[in-house]
Amino acid sequence: MTEVLVDTGPLVAVLARRDQHQARCVEVLKGLSPPLLTCWPVITETAYLLRDHAEAIQALLRMLEHGFLELLPLDVSDVPWLRAFFEKYRDQEPQLADAALLRLAERDGLDTIFTIDHRHFKMYRIAGNKALHLLPKSFDDGLPCGAFADGRPLLASRRKLGIAVSFVEIRHFPEGHL
Repeated sequence: MTEVLVDTGPLVAVLARRDQHQARCVEVLKGLSPPLLTCWPVITETAYLLRDHAEAIQALLRMLEHGFLELLPLDVSDVPWLRAFFEKYRDQEPQLADAALLRLAERDGLDTIFTIDHRHFKMYRIAGNKALHLLPKSFDDGLPCGAFADGRPLLASRRKLGIAVSFVEIRHFPEGHL
């Protein structure tokens, strides 16, 4: 079984019914086996994007608590690599979550990432100039995670965000993971 790193975008998408990437991310998720691997910067970024939606944040935390997501550790020994990454890609203005996932991929020998940010992750390289395998295989609509299909950010909407907690819990996560 291939171990898969997961980025912020798919987590936001599966937890927010109105996210334009939800259907596609849920389909990919159905084909993956837990645990999906991630890190605190991704969880923090996800919680920030869902900050006005307590139910979604609770579902995210249940995903951790019940082993659907597994946190990989980062510590001070990873800082030199992260600093070099930020320097190398400074013109792309990478996020800490992206850098952390790339560090984990290189350090732990992981080569697959579930992300909607193909624009950046297609460009990033780890040791040996190696590119990561991206899931979904083809994805480049140019819209950021946490956006409606028309490109408006979820957080700019005054309407209550439809939270997909029960949808996610019942239909798309293996029993007992949420």
